This record gives sequence, structure tokens and C-alpha cells, in this order.
Amino acid sequence: MTYEADVALIHIAGGSSRTTPPPGSVAQSAPRRAARGRSDDLLFLSLTLLPDRSAAPGLTTHLAHLGAQVFYQTPGSVTAGLRESITAINDRLMDANQVETSENKLYGQVNIGVLRGGDFYIAQCGIGHSVLVRPGVLTLHTSEVASNRPLGVSSIPHIRYHHIKVRPGDLVILTTAEAPVWTDPTLEKLTGLNPVQIIERLTLDITREITGMVVGIAASGTSIDSPVSKPRSLEIREAAPTFRRELPESEQLVEAPQIVRKPSKTRLFIRRQRIRIRRFFSWLGYSGAKIFARLTPGLSEPPPGSYSPKILAATAIIVPLIVVFIASIVYFQRGRAQQYHLNIADARVAIAAAEGKESEQEARVDWLTARFWLDTAAKYGTSEEFDFLNEKVNNALDTLDRISRLSFQAVVSGGFGPDAEISALAATGTELYVLDTTNAVLWHLWATGQGYDIDGDFRCLDAVIGIGNPVDLAIEPAPSALNAESIIAIDEVGNIVYCAPDKEPATSRLTMPDIGWGKISAFDIYNNSLYVMDTDHDAVWVFDSTSGLVSGRPTLYFVDQVPDLEHAIDISASQNGLLILYADGRIDQCNRVANSDSGVGEQVGSVCNQLKVIDEREEIGESDQIPNAQPVELLYSPPPDPSFYFLDVKSGGVFRYSLNMIYQGQYHPVDPFDEQLTSMTFGPPNNIFVATGNQVYHAFLNR
Repeated sequence: MTYEADVALIHIAGGSSRTTPPPGSVAQSAPRRAARGRSDDLLFLSLTLLPDRSAAPGLTTHLAHLGAQVFYQTPGSVTAGLRESITAINDRLMDANQVETSENKLYGQVNIGVLRGGDFYIAQCGIGHSVLVRPGVLTLHTSEVASNRPLGVSSIPHIRYHHIKVRPGDLVILTTAEAPVWTDPTLEKLTGLNPVQIIERLTLDITREITGMVVGIAASGTSIDSPVSKPRSLEIREAAPTFRRELPESEQLVEAPQIVRKPSKTRLFIRRQRIRIRRFFSWLGYSGAKIFARLTPGLSEPPPGSYSPKILAATAIIVPLIVVFIASIVYFQRGRAQQYHLNIADARVAIAAAEGKESEQEARVDWLTARFWLDTAAKYGTSEEFDFLNEKVNNALDTLDRISRLSFQAVVSGGFGPDAEISALAATGTELYVLDTTNAVLWHLWATGQGYDIDGDFRCLDAVIGIGNPVDLAIEPAPSALNAESIIAIDEVGNIVYCAPDKEPATSRLTMPDIGWGKISAFDIYNNSLYVMDTDHDAVWVFDSTSGLVSGRPTLYFVDQVPDLEHAIDISASQNGLLILYADGRIDQCNRVANSDSGVGEQVGSVCNQLKVIDEREEIGESDQIPNAQPVELLYSPPPDPSFYFLDVKSGGVFRYSLNMIYQGQYHPVDPFDEQLTSMTFGPPNNIFVATGNQVYHAFLNR
């Protein structure tokens, strides 16, 4: 007799029931071109990946559909199709886990049901269970051994099979959750309910994360809520248990041997060679013992016709080498190519799904899935198709993340010397200053219209005595100490040097505060004031620079609220106050405020607040640090387009935020730099400079 099935999906996430289909759940009838013997099979698959945070978005659903596709493409028995389906999912997880660290490895648990006529077959791998709900009877099917061996751990998955004889009105619950989830009274009351009522009962008061499905068995042409399956009274006799943990032996399906027939002939060949090699070495050990005995004095000589010890020893060395050599050739010529094409095919499917979505944000998951499969394919090779797909995916993700790719060019050919280490940059519309910390040299370059030339006559740090390595650079407008626009550099103990083209450098020293200097780690010039950060004393000192020459005694920026600056790495002053960047990515905004409540006239106080970083991209929102970044430098860009820029060593780019710390975009090189970024600066109107190693690169910025 032919049976039909009504399916209701279980999806509990975040402590509540969801109306959206759970990831990794597939309920499917046979496609038009199913393999022989599969045309009448109905498949119900529930898959979860752990840990969920390490899985690429959309990967769970993709692997579930892959398992369904393999099942319907495999001819033969139901168990053969189930075995091939689970093996295909396991192979993909094994491939992905080979290149991941231990904390990022993925493990899968799957529970699959197949309805064929009046037979319901179940295959479990990893944690999961199934429940047969029938008037008067509740039967649980699970396997502790299978629960302890999830997918992604071994090349041969451990599968536990179950077999149920079903009839109209039965309910089968499939889930990858650990039993028990529901009480017996809850399950007993499901009989005769429609799918909506069943899900309401099963999700009531459940807070744990659960995905799965309820399969209602109905005669052909009827459904769960048809007269065939109207509620019937439970006839439970006290003498007989109504909840059976194991099926009777007559209904159990003997588990098939765990020798998996792989779809890939190459992998099957390699596996057979490994078995032959192990057998060979077993024989070799036995033969070696015999040879040793023959070489021992007092023992008889080998009988006539036996092989000599020299021949056996040579065979023991040569044969394994030949086998390994042949297996390696086959793998590198065919196995790697096959893996490459499989991953490229998965990437094409994900790209097609992304292009079919109505909005770019809805397509993000599919683009990220395509990125995952392309990265996996790159481990096995590349091709023109790979380059085309890779560019398409990168462009789509760049658009979603507002990333601009800039064509950076080297400022000078060959860099600033093989041992140079660029630590700071400063620029004007036509001038560029480069600080080489290793050699204590400050370079000056000017724009020629075709690039930049080094000023061979410029002298600065090498022309003065008593100046240590500067902590940073800044442009000092005219007149400054040299009656011209100049560059100012300050070392850790407050020594200042002013330098300008065609001028002799001038030096001075910051007036020491009453508490002395600890360690000057950063400074900034804004609105005729010099801000100097001393991290040892948790202080920022403000000096007057109205005349272009830093002078006078400093005032302490922080009055009544002093932040802990132990891990502060940079500061930037603007009309919004003073921004402080910390090594962990936190950002404090500090302001001077008037306080008239002191009773002694108007006083000046300070207020510092940790800024919230706002990112309007999907699933990011608001955070305490710049997400997915490790910023090391902070710059303020003045009007007409005021913004804050952060140099990020994690991504090798520059993040841009508004004055209210709302995400605006990112700037990255077309070709990633080989070394870590160390500094950045802007030259009006649209030049951006970044330093890496012993070289400086520049590009034109579209803001």
C-alpha cells in the first residue's frame, strides 16, 4: 500500500519557537531523474553542525541538500542510499576540518528517515533520536554508540539503522537533539492533531536549541487532519509498558558493515592500497622473524627452493616504495583534480542561489557560502573559471561591506633601505615625511606630478644631538619655529625637533609637568594646541602652540575623571573632543566641561565615555570595539568631510567612521601587502599613504 506524509518542522532557537524553516532540514520526494528504485521513496533529513559559530553561513543547509541529492542518485536498497548520503556529508566535513585548527573544526549530527510503502527506515549518526507515536504506544529509537561518534571525526562514519512498520495515523518525530526532550504525556496527546497543533504542543515551554521534524503517516489521498487520523482514545494496559526504549528483535534492522563504498574511485583505490600495505608489513614482520631465526647459529639452513634473506630484505624495502609511489601519482593526478571540481561545483550552486535573491543583504549568506567553497577549492588548484568566480564573489562581498579596492603604488623604487622600519608618516598636499626608526632617519619627499622624489639635501634627526627616536610626527603650520611650514617630532622624554626643507633644524624641550615625565607615547596638534599622552602617569598634557612654537607650561586635560591609559596606543583631537584608542580596540571620547556647581565660581572638569561603534550592516549592529579589526593608529580628517580613520593590521586596510562612530566603509589594496601595516597618513586633497616594512605606498582616495 502507498502511504503519504505530512511534515511539520521543529525550530527552537534563542529560547523561543521560530516560524522560519530550521537550517539543515530537508523533506523531499523523489526528483524526476531519481536512481533505480528511488521513485517512491520520501526522504526526511535533519542535520546540525557544531559548534554553530564556526560554520560558514548556509553551510548546514547546503550539506543537507547535498545528502538528499546523493540519496536519490544512489540505486539499490534504502540503507545503501542512506549510507552514501551520510558518507557524502562526512567527506565534506573531513575535507574542511583538514585545514582548520582544533577549535574551529566542525562536527555533524544527522538523523534521516525514509518512507517506502509501509516501511520507515531511520539512519542516525551523532547525537539524535526518533520517536514513533501511535495510539497506545510510544517507541524511542536512539543509539548511544552513534551519539559518541559524530560526522567529521573519521573517514568512515558510524551509522545506526532502525526499521519501523508504520500505518496511517502514526507520527514519527526526527531530531538531532539528545533524548529525552518531551515527556510521555506530551507525546501521547499528539495523536490526531493537525501539524500546527502538534508543533504548538512540542515547542511549549522548551527553551533548548532544537531542530527537527514531525512526519505524519497517512493513506494515499488523505492527511493528518483528515478523518483517517482523527483523535482516538489511548488504550494503555497497566500490565504492558507503553514506552519501549528498544524495538523487538523482529523489527530491528541489523546494522550494515561499516565498510563504505565511496563515490570516488580514486579514494577507493588509495584505501585498498593502504590495506595491502598493512598486510604486507604484517607478512614482513613474520618473514623477518623467520630470517632472524635462520641467521642464528645452530639453526638449520633454509630448505631448498626458499628465498634467500637478501631477496626478502630487498623486497621489504622496494615493494612499499613502489606502492606508495603509484598511490601518490594517482592521487595527485586525479584525486586532487576531482576534489577541486567538486568544490567549484558547490561554489557555482551557492553563487546561483545568491544571484536569485531579491536583495543584496538576503544574498549575503549564499555569497559567504560560495567564498567558503572557493577557499577550499584553492587548496587543490586554480583555473580561469576559479579566477572568474573568485572575482565575482569578492566584488559582491565588497559591495555588501562597502569595501573600496585601491591601486597602491610604491612611493620610491626599492624602499628606504633593506633594514629600514617605517614607524610614522606625515604629509601635506606636496610634501611627504617618512620616519625610519631603525636608522633614526627622517626622510623628506616632494611630489613631482609623476610620483615622489627624495630630497637628498634634507637634514633633520641626523643634524641634531640629544634627540631620541620620535614617537610620532605632525605637520606644524607656518610660521612655526622656522618661519615656515615644518615637521615636528617629539621623543619619549619631551625633546622636540622642528625641520623644514632648506632650513636648519631647531630643537627645544617640552616644559616638564610638576609630576615629571613618565613615557610619552603619542601626541597630536589641533586648533593651536599640542596634546601629549603620558601613559605611565595616565595623563594627557595640553601645550599652547598658537605662534607655531610649542611653549608655556602644560595644563592637565583630565581633571576629575582620569581614564586608565596603561593600554592606550594613540590619541586624536577634533571638534568632538579627544579620542583615545586602546590596544583592544576600545575608544574613549573625553571632553572638557564647565562645572559651576563647585561653589567657588566656574571650574573646568572632564568627562570620558566609552564610545559605541555602530555598524548598520546585517547582523553586526552596535559593539564596544571595531568588529573584526585590530586597529593600531587613529587619524582625524577635518572638514569638508570630517571622519575618523583607523589603521587595521588584521585586515591590512583602513576603516572609516563618522564623528558619531557610524561605519562608513573600508579601504584595501587590490593586491594585499606582503608585510603588516605600520603607519598611515593623508595628504590633501585625496592622497592616502600607508607604510609596511621598509616601503611606503600611496593611492588616490575617493571619499
